[in-house]
Amino acid sequence: MLGALAGFTIVTDDLDGATQAYATFLSYRCDAIARVSPEQAARWRAPSLSGSRQAVLRPASRHPRFIRLVEHRQAASYRPLCSLGWNAIEIVVQALDDVAHRLAGSPFRVLGAPEVLDLGFTDKIRAMQVAGPAGEVLYLTEIGGEIPGFALPAATSPVDCAFVAVLGAASLERSATFYATACGSPAGPALAARIACLSDAHGMPAETRHALATVSLPSASLIEIDAYPATATGRPLTPCGVPAGIGFVSFASTADSPARILTGPDSEWIEILSAGDPLLC
Repeated sequence: MLGALAGFTIVTDDLDGATQAYATFLSYRCDAIARVSPEQAARWRAPSLSGSRQAVLRPASRHPRFIRLVEHRQAASYRPLCSLGWNAIEIVVQALDDVAHRLAGSPFRVLGAPEVLDLGFTDKIRAMQVAGPAGEVLYLTEIGGEIPGFALPAATSPVDCAFVAVLGAASLERSATFYATACGSPAGPALAARIACLSDAHGMPAETRHALATVSLPSASLIEIDAYPATATGRPLTPCGVPAGIGFVSFASTADSPARILTGPDSEWIEILSAGDPLLC
């Protein structure tokens, strides 16, 4: 069974440049640069990654949730928000306008300017969306108060931890059922919200409303499932075989079981980390 959200893995063709971008503009710190072990590469179904460099990044707050960058060639056909699977990493920030100012002219390309999210039940959440050095999408989110029914983190550094894994699904009902079962937590009611960056990626009017639902996880983390337009394609793979963009999302295990990769309803990769894995510390 899936436990708390643990981290995200991204394949980048420029590990040093991407690591520096996260450090300079988001104050994410690199624990260490190491090599992918043969055992890791085998578990990831990507033997050609053995020996590749990898960097584990964490926020200045030292929250254990990570963004892991692995160096290998990227997929030329990948476009942010245009394919099914893991599409965004939502990160909590203290002052969104300050972060937006800091990102001006950075390697993080703005997809959506800061605005109050169109959720209907609250006006306390503001966010912007950017594409990172490898095309990974980040939702940078300021939470202005408690939201009834949701356990959300409070940022203790200007850019703090990731707390939501955002999935693009062909069928909202199918994916919500899958993750509710896998997490042992019921999916929340379906909502409809304007997601301008998603509409823009698919050539739809900015005011289009998209159906979505969430599944709550331990440690103030969530999975958000967005119903993607019919124009969404399957996720391209990088030459090493890992999905492009956000390659896979890692979760703590709630059972004493070995680390492994599972596949979700839209071929998204799910990494289960075993209890005691150093990445969880």
